[in-house]
Amino acid sequence: MTQPATAWEAACAVLRGLRAVLVLVLTAADALVTAVIGIPPITLALRRIRRAIGDEYSRGYYDAVEAEVIDPGPDDTGGPEEGGI
Repeated sequence: MTQPATAWEAACAVLRGLRAVLVLVLTAADALVTAVIGIPPITLALRRIRRAIGDEYSRGYYDAVEAEVIDPGPDDTGGPEEGGI
């Protein structure tokens, strides 16, 4: 048997539900307005911006360095299996 929810837990559940409905309505309104205007939905751009900011934040927070990939050029020697170094 579960414990009855406290008033605070019930209020949080209601607020989460209201937030979900608000997001749904705003997303639908964005899709409708941008379709009428003829541009891509703004929510897609906001999602990309949020992802880019989150990536930059996590790189800075964890002192991560963005990796650089070095592809061997045509004049580079290969490994031992190719008769190189």
